[in-house]
Amino acid sequence: MNNPATALYAVMFVTLWKGIGYYMVLYLAGLQGISPELEEAATIDGASRPQVFWNITLPGLRPTILVCSLLSTISAIKVFEEIYVMTQGGPAGSTYSALFYTYSRAFQDFQYGLAAAGGIIIAVISIIFGLINFRLTRGKSRCLRHAPPRPSPIPLPSPLPG
Repeated sequence: MNNPATALYAVMFVTLWKGIGYYMVLYLAGLQGISPELEEAATIDGASRPQVFWNITLPGLRPTILVCSLLSTISAIKVFEEIYVMTQGGPAGSTYSALFYTYSRAFQDFQYGLAAAGGIIIAVISIIFGLINFRLTRGKSRCLRHAPPRPSPIPLPSPLPG
């Protein structure tokens, strides 16, 4: 932790370790929401495993990918606890983040104007990254969570003339 070249990697590892379980639960829920009938139909139609993944599984996970990428981007912007506990800004400022800067301006230097401006800048950057995430994950995907209704194998009687 005393080496400026490795301190940021240590903080990144702890942050990744802290959040990976949460994202795995979200992806598992997204995978369980994909209709198994769609994958089975694609396999029966002759699709290989990679084709099923790229054409059914991945488009079905698109909303989950959006949520996870948005949450992880915002979490990366607002990382504070790990830096505060592990390095206090790090050796030679190597782990100084925008939120830690805002904190230090407000509660160590008592420069509340700079801290408020830093908070607004963090909010604007978060909104911009959120819009970029929405733009990148938006596409021509169909809703693959539910298979289309199948026609009944038994012919239905026609309505009686009245």
